[in-house]
Amino acid sequence: MTDYVDGYCERVAPGLWGEPLDSLSNFAFLVAAVLAFAHDAHWTHFAVAGAIFALSLSLRALDRDVCDYVPAGTHFLWHLLNGVALYLVSRAAIRP
Repeated sequence: MTDYVDGYCERVAPGLWGEPLDSLSNFAFLVAAVLAFAHDAHWTHFAVAGAIFALSLSLRALDRDVCDYVPAGTHFLWHLLNGVALYLVSRAAIRP
């Protein structure tokens, strides 16, 4: 069931670091969140977004291991939670 997902685009190996470009962009997101956290009055929004992102990253890392128990996997949660984190960061960034 996961052959299609594992065979897409730039995946070079199974696991979290199997998608090097995604890993790099995820790291950049974390750096941006830390910088925003340190320099913004709305730091709680950035902290919550960081926590949501950490959860999404954990679910992404567990995806392969839970496929036997959860046929749909957790990859879709990775995308949904990243969207929530992006919304929170964007909202905090444009608020006066």
